[in-house]
Amino acid sequence: MAHARTVKKLKNGYSIEIRHKLSGEPDYSKSVKGRTIAEVKRKAREQIKIINDRAASGLQLNNEMTVQDSISWWLEQNARSYAEVGKLTTLSVLAQDAKLAISVSKFTRGEIYKYVDICADRGLASSTINTYLIYIRGVLESAYESKGAPVDLHEFATALRALKKLGKITSSKKRDRRPSETEIEQLLNYTNLPLRSGPRSSHREKILELTATGMKVTEIAKLVGVSRETVYNQRKVQPAGHGLKTERGTRIPWADIIQFAIHSTRRVNEICKIRWDDLSEHGHTVLVRGIKHPRIRDRNVRVRLTPQAWKIIRRQPRVDECVFPFVSNSISGQFRKMCARLDIEDLRFHDLRHEGISRLFEMGLSAAEVRQYSGHASFIALSGYEHIIASRDRAELNFDQPLAIVQSASA
Repeated sequence: MAHARTVKKLKNGYSIEIRHKLSGEPDYSKSVKGRTIAEVKRKAREQIKIINDRAASGLQLNNEMTVQDSISWWLEQNARSYAEVGKLTTLSVLAQDAKLAISVSKFTRGEIYKYVDICADRGLASSTINTYLIYIRGVLESAYESKGAPVDLHEFATALRALKKLGKITSSKKRDRRPSETEIEQLLNYTNLPLRSGPRSSHREKILELTATGMKVTEIAKLVGVSRETVYNQRKVQPAGHGLKTERGTRIPWADIIQFAIHSTRRVNEICKIRWDDLSEHGHTVLVRGIKHPRIRDRNVRVRLTPQAWKIIRRQPRVDECVFPFVSNSISGQFRKMCARLDIEDLRFHDLRHEGISRLFEMGLSAAEVRQYSGHASFIALSGYEHIIASRDRAELNFDQPLAIVQSASA
């Protein structure tokens, strides 16, 4: 059993050494510090419980888990069931960060401050660093509860509060960017940018062929002569039917894609997943596959389409099982390039969804009615649109009005 030794007076506080006798190994010892005797005793009690729990579980005390190890462990436990893909992607990046190869017990306030400074030197925004720390804290909490990892959660929480006061980490700002009618007109008239459906077909076929053999990503990247990111995208982000069958050099119908994004209020990855079989003439609805949800993975929801969105989708050529057989990453990436060439600042493809939802509220629809089109899981998610005031009376509800704007622009 672990036990605490005598409290020692330090220059700026107190410390207690905790010891645990190990058979056949050097004794395990750990020192905890605090500003007051009460604080250092509280920390000692917490660490004694952690050490005893780890020893009872058969874990090696002298081979302590690092922050990297805890992230990798969390991903192994949750990769298949966790719904928030963005968090999984971020943690996958953090699991490769050599700066986190530090034991969890030593990831104290000072080390957290150092890591924040390293992230800032890398050019990361304060909101991004904040997200990193929140995700790391969640992982360490799980490691503490499930594996008895010697984590000082109180120290972590104190560090977060201090960093927020210093302004080194901040919450993400709510985005409310909407494209103007002039910007929409510019985008619809811009048709000179050829967009390919993905990497060269020869590369794509080779990547899928080597993947089937079980070869590692790094080895595939070297053999094919592409980046590891390209291999990951082809293996994970682009399942069959999402542009893999489209011939090289196929142009994306930009005018239809942009108009459909606005009138359907769909995200880019959702647009690229729509299949012809998902459409229903009854009520003009579509099954949205893998719609975003913080807790439910692979959530499919049937939503309504506005008359404009229905007209756009029905005039697409039926050349693939998907209505828009293109790669979502390519669409969003080329959209950014298009905006740069047109000198349209700070506009993302996802802002088109925001524009579409805003228009529905402006037309006088209630939050319950808007949900039938947007597919939001709750009214809370639509709270950001409460400031929008209906610009026309319900008796004058006319879906063709927004369509007239974009049709004249693309004429």
